[in-house]
Amino acid sequence: MAKDFKSRSAPLDGIGLQMHINLSFNEPKTLNSFVANLKRFNDLGMDIHVTEFDVALDSDDPTSLAVQGDVYRSL
Repeated sequence: MAKDFKSRSAPLDGIGLQMHINLSFNEPKTLNSFVANLKRFNDLGMDIHVTEFDVALDSDDPTSLAVQGDVYRSL
């Protein structure tokens, strides 16, 4: 949609992302897909803002907390 709008000279300069994800986001395929999406917006010359971002836990055990930290660091 953004590419279409930009091609028709719509005044679209940026995009805001709200991200409510879980621990399964910490997989290379998922992270690479997310990075590819960000690159597409960047290639359109758009500003990218993460306006909300949280990583839900399955439990509060140390392993889940460590994976949550990894997801925050990765993104």
